[in-house]
Amino acid sequence: MAEIRWDIKRSADVYRQILDARLKFWISTGKIKPGEVVVWRGGFSGWRRHEELEELIPYFRRYEKGQLRKLKRRKLVRK
Repeated sequence: MAEIRWDIKRSADVYRQILDARLKFWISTGKIKPGEVVVWRGGFSGWRRHEELEELIPYFRRYEKGQLRKLKRRKLVRK
């Protein structure tokens, strides 16, 4: 089975085509942050933000939870 390819747009004219697994990994690790990119994939009628795509929302949530854990650890260490 062929893997889904996404086109991502970071700023005015920067486009890149990446595979589904790489996009999800980049989101989970914070290389792509919420609100930073818009994506396009066959079947869409134009560019979409991550908030509109149910399949990408869990990966952004995973990143946000990780960030919260880091903040809590730092606060505990400083006390």
